[in-house]
Amino acid sequence: MMMNKMKFILTVFICTMLFGCATDSLYIQLTPNEDSSEIFKNNSETIYILPKPFNVKDIVFSSYNNKVSDSTYERLFWRFEGNLLIVERHTDNGVAGSSAIYEVEISTSPNTNRVTFMPTLVKKHQDGLILPYAVPQLDINSFLETTYYERRFEVDSKYKPEAIEGNLKRKFNNTQSFMLDNAKVSFSTKVYPYRDGSKSVFEVHMVTNKIDSEPINIEALYKQVELKLISVVNA
Repeated sequence: MMMNKMKFILTVFICTMLFGCATDSLYIQLTPNEDSSEIFKNNSETIYILPKPFNVKDIVFSSYNNKVSDSTYERLFWRFEGNLLIVERHTDNGVAGSSAIYEVEISTSPNTNRVTFMPTLVKKHQDGLILPYAVPQLDINSFLETTYYERRFEVDSKYKPEAIEGNLKRKFNNTQSFMLDNAKVSFSTKVYPYRDGSKSVFEVHMVTNKIDSEPINIEALYKQVELKLISVVNA
């Protein structure tokens, strides 16, 4: 306690001398070792509809670990724990720092392939040596509305591999990517001779974004992707 008090007094003195900060704002923003929890009210849920057979862990969210200065890292990472998604946002120097940790409840409806994510709690911690890091910010709803989804499928065709490869290049201008209403799609493909024609193996990667109040329907998006690529293979 004595050490924390001394650190706080030193923080007040330094900030007042350098910046003319008010003591009240220091207590709110720069108190070392401050821990708090906040329960979300008026919860906003994010709903996904996944293709069958579906697994919640097929959904991949954003993460990063960036060094933003000689002594500061910005980190975002997440993990599944039972029926929770834990999302952690950190600002630190590799040893000490501040964080915001979100608990998001997961509920599933197997009959409709629906997966619902609802933020319920955020835990905040603030720490540092002399001037503590500010608690990092994260819009948890925006975070939940963007996902990375991968899927693999195969298409048999009566056409030869070189014809399939030519069609794909002409259709997508060698980019192997295209846009849907609320998803960016990229893909890789391998085409093999198969029986009297060929077999195309597609690895599809989608980045989805919510654009209205409706669920993010990955099942419908994926069907659009399949139909688009199959039509090129069989053209």
